[in-house]
Amino acid sequence: MYKKLLLLICGASLVGSLESQAQQRLEIGLSGGYTHNTLSADVGYRSFTKYQPSAGFQVSVPVQYHLNDWFGIQLDLSYIQKNYALKRTGFFEGVNSEITNNFIQAPLMAHFSFGTEKIRGFLNLGGYVGYWTSSRFQSTVPNPFSPDKELDDNDQIYNYNDLVDYYSHSGKVEFDSRRDRRVELGLVSGVGAEYRIDERFKVFAEARYYYSATDLQKDYMINQTPRYNNTIGLQAGVFYALWSK
Repeated sequence: MYKKLLLLICGASLVGSLESQAQQRLEIGLSGGYTHNTLSADVGYRSFTKYQPSAGFQVSVPVQYHLNDWFGIQLDLSYIQKNYALKRTGFFEGVNSEITNNFIQAPLMAHFSFGTEKIRGFLNLGGYVGYWTSSRFQSTVPNPFSPDKELDDNDQIYNYNDLVDYYSHSGKVEFDSRRDRRVELGLVSGVGAEYRIDERFKVFAEARYYYSATDLQKDYMINQTPRYNNTIGLQAGVFYALWSK
């Protein structure tokens, strides 16, 4: 009796193991999309100054390993932009800067999915590590070589633009190892939907939120203002199944 019960338990365990293995799948993909980054920072003593969100793009190579029908692990290798703008207001209106920040980023996430065999929704939760590879600026600043504007006695001066002309210039931002923290750590969450075309291919669309937990600056001065990236990404792409069992 006990031998029959033991054989029954072992047989059920073996069947369950085979069913679980039959749902395993390794997939690799390619995706691209839009980013909208906000720099969280207090301008503090800098009067007539504010940060504004700015748009960018991202390209990723995601890899998914499905342990079963509803759970898997996903790792991405991404190129992502986290841009922002610096705007002057009030008397200094017209003095602006657009900052383009390029990162190589690797999110590692738990992948939860639900739905039918063809159409499924999914949720990604995890963390990421990124490296700030380069940064560029494009600024509009006063032209020191422009002739002074002639104002009549009755003219009212409302902003800096009433006094000077402007010119635009751009260039590469040089990193300072004493000031800039180029490694970024944070949390990521995503929600999306996918459609399986056949046994090998599926397409997907996803919205993600990246929350940076590290300041872009090192502690290099007293009473400095922390600066954090908060990024929303919209992307679409395709997956190809390398193998399944």
